[in-house]
Amino acid sequence: VPDAVVDAGAGSLYEIREGAASSIVQPHPGPNIAECFRDKKRADYEALGGQKKTAFPWEGGLYRLGYRFLMFSNPRSCPFGSNWGNVMAFRSRPDACRSIDLAGVNEGKKGFGGSYDESRSAIAADVGGHRICVAHLDDKREDLRTEQWKSIAHQAFGDDVKTVGDFTLVGDINALNRKSYSDEQWRILKEAHFPPLQEGQDLPTEACAGLSAFFQVQPSNHGQQFESMFQKCVSHGWSSRLGSAGMLVTDATDFDHQPLVLTV
Repeated sequence: VPDAVVDAGAGSLYEIREGAASSIVQPHPGPNIAECFRDKKRADYEALGGQKKTAFPWEGGLYRLGYRFLMFSNPRSCPFGSNWGNVMAFRSRPDACRSIDLAGVNEGKKGFGGSYDESRSAIAADVGGHRICVAHLDDKREDLRTEQWKSIAHQAFGDDVKTVGDFTLVGDINALNRKSYSDEQWRILKEAHFPPLQEGQDLPTEACAGLSAFFQVQPSNHGQQFESMFQKCVSHGWSSRLGSAGMLVTDATDFDHQPLVLTV
């Protein structure tokens, strides 16, 4: 997120400014960053003095689209810096909004020429009797995703979704909806998986299945099988109000994820 949002403090409601000029610094000088990632980015931008600052109309663009507030959550252990995490944008001031640190830490994760710890976060907001949550779960470990979805159920929805009225949860769950694929499609996905699955190992499904059981509804994008040329569908949404979903892009693109648009 832009420097101004970080400076305002993760977990605080930020008022979007009309015509604001935004800039993003990498690596961010804040304390929440893995040393190996910081060193890599400094090497990447050595010709620029070890840091790159990019200016673009991020905040002003959101304002022109009608958004007036946002909240940013930075996980307590974020290897990528104090300016990485989840964002939720609002057209009007929410009735309530908070950042949530999810349970579990992926300790000693390998990457960027070193190792680091990584946790995840979520944002929960109340808007007109509608509890809305956005989250991003661990990308490597099924046991951590289980901890994290249960943490969402507990912290965002009080372990009983019936007590919060209307609900919506969206995010990168890093798990597949098994019911969106035929047995033959599932077999092909397992055979094509990289790195190869171990004997008896299955594709990750538990977080998606667990959240469906908790909310007692299938994902609104049930049946979606892919997000791009290389990515199976791991972004999902559950909602009592928005029971359908659409893909903005349906050709074989090469991006990691694509927008998930929930509709009534």
